[in-house]
Amino acid sequence: MQIQNIKDKLDESAKKQISCIAVLFLESIICTCIFSKAYGFGIDEILRNVLTAILGTAVILFLWKDSCVRNLISKADRGFLNSFFIIYAGTFLAAMLFPLVNVMLWPYMPIFVLLSLFSNPLIGIFSASFIMQMSFLLTNTARYDAFFMYMIAGVVAIALFRNVGDKLQYGLPIAAALSVLFILLVGYYVLSLNASFSITLFIIPVINVIISTIILLILLSAYSLYVIRGGNDMYMDINDPEFELLVKLKEKDKREYYVAIHTAYLAERIAADIELNRRSIKSCSYYHNIGMIAKENTLNSALDLYEEYKFPKEATELLLEYIKVGSSKPQSKEATVVNLCEDIVRNIMAIFAHDKTAKPDTDLLIDEMFEKKEMYGTLKNSDLTIAQLERVKVLLKKEKLYYDFLR
Repeated sequence: MQIQNIKDKLDESAKKQISCIAVLFLESIICTCIFSKAYGFGIDEILRNVLTAILGTAVILFLWKDSCVRNLISKADRGFLNSFFIIYAGTFLAAMLFPLVNVMLWPYMPIFVLLSLFSNPLIGIFSASFIMQMSFLLTNTARYDAFFMYMIAGVVAIALFRNVGDKLQYGLPIAAALSVLFILLVGYYVLSLNASFSITLFIIPVINVIISTIILLILLSAYSLYVIRGGNDMYMDINDPEFELLVKLKEKDKREYYVAIHTAYLAERIAADIELNRRSIKSCSYYHNIGMIAKENTLNSALDLYEEYKFPKEATELLLEYIKVGSSKPQSKEATVVNLCEDIVRNIMAIFAHDKTAKPDTDLLIDEMFEKKEMYGTLKNSDLTIAQLERVKVLLKKEKLYYDFLR
């Protein structure tokens, strides 16, 4: 019954995404036609603008779908239904109105950040650049050097805010991003006027920076409140070693409990190094065998527990993947890391169970584990790159002192 419910939800989600795609195309065509006509463009320019809008929207949808397949979408969008589509639609409409004001006042840097936070850097850069292009197509007086100015500022901002969500530290990135924006505005606006120096020349750049600051503060406050902190609260509970479910697992089977604890420790350290989702990896390490505390250790039993204790959506998705095929042929990077860590933990614990005084060659064990997985094709479908797999091997070998705790 639970599995059927999941299928129904997936079908419903697919239908909603199809609806979003149709709405985006309609919006891009209708808005472009209306505003192109309103701004006094002829039929040739209108057709050019509409064609650009259609092609740009199609590329964004392709990038979105490709990123979903590769599991590269930000966790922010996993918690809010089609949030990127809603945000994109809103910013696209705003882009149609920007030609009404001075091009040096367009707040595109926050838009770059907003779109990337709810997708990924690639989609954020392309989608923001595309809607900015639409603004320029509707503006006869705008110079295209301003386009590159905003694009540079936006890319820098995305790079600065790329990992800021996990740390909730916004001060330095905001200051750095706004400093770059101000320097670019001065360079492209003030110096291009060829006018005598005056404080009034800095009024427009300062206004843009103030507007961008206000938008960024509002955006990041909302993001941290509804996305980061909301998710953190749930993860703080379930990733606590003394959480009720883990206590029940310990009472049911101490060995499985300690396998989960040690796997989580190793997997979380590796995730931090290669920049994976540490929280979902830790929950996967803890709870992929939690179904055993029920009368019947089945997938349905595990699903009931995840639903009862309100596991975050991304954690549940990873757990389902790992329970179904991730433990044998993992695909996502997170599932692969958990698989590798769990295998080495079980191998070493098995040695110590046989002989507490044993001194296993952990480097050799790790090498043999990777060789076997390569031989049997266990990792052939994994999203981890060869370089990342080698890095995981190096990191596992560095934990020699920790392996003594597995006795």
